Amino acid sequence: MDFDIMYQRYYKYIHYLLNTHHIHYNYDEYYQLLCIRLWELCQSYDASKNTNLHAYLTYRLKFYLIDLLRKQARQPLLDSIDTPDLQLPQFKIDDKLFSIQQWALQLPFTHRHWLYLYLQGYTQLEIATYLSRSPSSVKNYKKQTLSALRHSHFSDY
Repeated sequence: MDFDIMYQRYYKYIHYLLNTHHIHYNYDEYYQLLCIRLWELCQSYDASKNTNLHAYLTYRLKFYLIDLLRKQARQPLLDSIDTPDLQLPQFKIDDKLFSIQQWALQLPFTHRHWLYLYLQGYTQLEIATYLSRSPSSVKNYKKQTLSALRHSHFSDY
């Protein structure tokens, strides 16, 4: 299958997708990624499995772009829990106000970073990828951080 022909047929569709999703920032990068994906799809297309080439390409390009946008949206907005204007939850324990942020400052940096990502709702595998650590290291961070929390504030319970 000749990619030049496929590109001529689908480059307008790629622009349509980008405009539909209101992508203005990094437009060229997304356009290039979608063109590369179009080329990959053309290489891997098997007519015996998928009889409709147009549906195959449009469906996969659309959802590839959505996956790219989701990955970008899942990037943490802040680098660390040490940011002064970060608003983390506070709650009362025995009529004392407990601040997670103040408590977290006593933790080692990797544990603070794990806590920050965990509080944002990331999974262990996502945290491991973001921190460039193994999943077992992330499990140890979790275990040690929660243990430190239990021993420092909840030892009476």
